[in-house]
Amino acid sequence: MSNPNPAAGSKQVALTGSIDERTNFQTLIGETGKSLVLDLSAITRVNSSGIRSWKQYFDGLNKAGVDLLFTKASPPIVEQIAIFKNFLCGGRLDSMFVPFLCTKCDKNSEVLFTVEQLKQINFQIKEIKCKFCAGKAEFDDDPDLYFNFLKG
Repeated sequence: MSNPNPAAGSKQVALTGSIDERTNFQTLIGETGKSLVLDLSAITRVNSSGIRSWKQYFDGLNKAGVDLLFTKASPPIVEQIAIFKNFLCGGRLDSMFVPFLCTKCDKNSEVLFTVEQLKQINFQIKEIKCKFCAGKAEFDDDPDLYFNFLKG
């Protein structure tokens, strides 16, 4: 049975940089125990070789009964979750970054939302104040594609 609160007593790991052909999850994560919480906020890129490595490693953990909780998913990770069915390998996502683009200074920013918050607002992302110039920053993606995996 899955632990309803995997953060308590879980191994917690923050992954950074690119997930590609050089990524060795076993080396990065080591022994997991029964529950693993992965902070994905600093993942900047995922290529096709990285997707293959990700699926092999995390599918193996899922089959071994490890409870997986993914948190603070960066936009590159969210894109993979949206594209590939079961990219989370039986795990759960509790929060993700949402991309914004300022209409005034043209700078990008990201805001963290929990999955619960997104569901409560029915995935209707309102504009925010730009943290660089205080202009209007708007959601910078297609909501139907970006949030589709959370609906249903």
